[in-house]
Amino acid sequence: MDSTFAQIILDKNTRDYDAIATAFSETRGLAGETIQLFADQIPDGARVLDVGCGNGRFLDAFAGRAIDYTGLDVSSRMIAQARARNKGVQIPHRFIVGDMLALPFPDAAFDAVIEVSAFHHIPSNVLRVQAVREFARVLKPGGRLFLTDWNLWQPRMILRYRLWNLIFCWALQGHDRRDVYVQWKRGVDQPIKRYIHVFSLREVRHLMRESGFIIEQQYYSLQGKPAHWWNGHRLVTIARK
Repeated sequence: MDSTFAQIILDKNTRDYDAIATAFSETRGLAGETIQLFADQIPDGARVLDVGCGNGRFLDAFAGRAIDYTGLDVSSRMIAQARARNKGVQIPHRFIVGDMLALPFPDAAFDAVIEVSAFHHIPSNVLRVQAVREFARVLKPGGRLFLTDWNLWQPRMILRYRLWNLIFCWALQGHDRRDVYVQWKRGVDQPIKRYIHVFSLREVRHLMRESGFIIEQQYYSLQGKPAHWWNGHRLVTIARK
């Protein structure tokens, strides 16, 4: 994928999430089992960066903890949702608009980076490598990355999003293999097609190693527990700088 086309997709991603911010936030409640599992592995006193934070629901997983939390999202309207949702939360926190391709923080600023279901919106291998290197840059030596993305290779997802979706994107000029578009219909007049890159564990593993991370755990996940590729909803990677 060339850089011009990749930028078109990035700009579309931002517009899409600005457009669906309110409706999207309404569908995102508690942090969930996987995020709680991540939070339980982060020690008190840690500085945590939540990349692609959406409505900031993952802050719930740190309730009662001595954590310094920063949530970042490319969508200004999602950040507005996060600030409203977490108003009055006692944990030190802040929500800022920013891009995972150029994180607005100094080197070695965080003990942990969490990225949940946002990385798959990044088009082109070049930019995906750039994002992972940004995660590494802002982590302290020994800091940990907790990353998940959708597992769209499971049979129910192939059926849900239709094989023609995959074939359609492969045939489109400019797209990479394993690029798809997933529709969002709630709260909009016309369905919004969100760009998704369909990761495999092998591809994520390669990106981690190329960027200098040491993988500690990698598995498919269902309700926070390891699962098989055919029924796991998420791909989970935990890696150390």
